[in-house]
Amino acid sequence: MSEQPPPAEKSPGRGGFLAFWTTLPGILTGLAALLTAAVGVFSLWHSLNGSSPTAASRVGTSASVSTQSIPSAPPTISSNPAGGILRQGELSLDCTNRGSGANLEKGQAGLGIPDPDIAVPDCNYLTMVAHGSITTVQGPVDKQACVAALTAEPNGLLLISKLTVGSWACVETGGGQHVAAMHFTAVPGPGSPQLTFNYTVWQ
Repeated sequence: MSEQPPPAEKSPGRGGFLAFWTTLPGILTGLAALLTAAVGVFSLWHSLNGSSPTAASRVGTSASVSTQSIPSAPPTISSNPAGGILRQGELSLDCTNRGSGANLEKGQAGLGIPDPDIAVPDCNYLTMVAHGSITTVQGPVDKQACVAALTAEPNGLLLISKLTVGSWACVETGGGQHVAAMHFTAVPGPGSPQLTFNYTVWQ
């Protein structure tokens, strides 16, 4: 009777490897490996898909900030490049307050202001102070036009009755320090003692 060969034994190495994954330590090790891989894939996906919007938003923010920070050029009524504007504004004088004056360089008007350029001793005259000169002109004007008008016809005073709303005058402040233009927006009349004007003083 022939002997049958014993059944083939399983490879101890392969059987031990498979048997490890059926034990509790093997299962825990596998779960830890899967969890680590999942976290790595999620981190990679988030870094690739989440960085572009952030970068785009940063670029958009910086572009909007830089656009808003560009200053606009200030308006000027002077056509003379060498005649930079020292001051612009609006002033009003009450001709019933005897001796009210205005300092155009400082933008001040009223009673008792220091170093006035013009004054209203009453409601009849607008006078210059400290050896200045004044003359009416056809406006609007720039510094060069005012210099020419003041050279041709310098006056020490103007009749308020000759002024109208919308009329213009050129002024040379005391000692020829500055040249200014005045545009009258209100003149004294019945019930209104105000002489109001917009002005520009050139350097």
